[in-house]
Amino acid sequence: PDGGNVLEIRGLAGVFVDDEIHAGIEAGVAKHPQFKIVGSVHGDWTQEVAQKNVAGILPSLKMLTCWP
Repeated sequence: PDGGNVLEIRGLAGVFVDDEIHAGIEAGVAKHPQFKIVGSVHGDWTQEVAQKNVAGILPSLKMLTCWP
């Protein structure tokens, strides 16, 4: 894509691997300013928690485009 808004679904809060992945995403977005992180939620590496937390943040986002 040419750019867009990113909703980051993270793993388990406070875990080193999650922090490293998050830092990599931030670094990638910094190198590609056509992308913007508009939100971040912890999904605890489970589909159920991730879906619940994404549903909780979606109403606060103006527009979110998803790619398969």
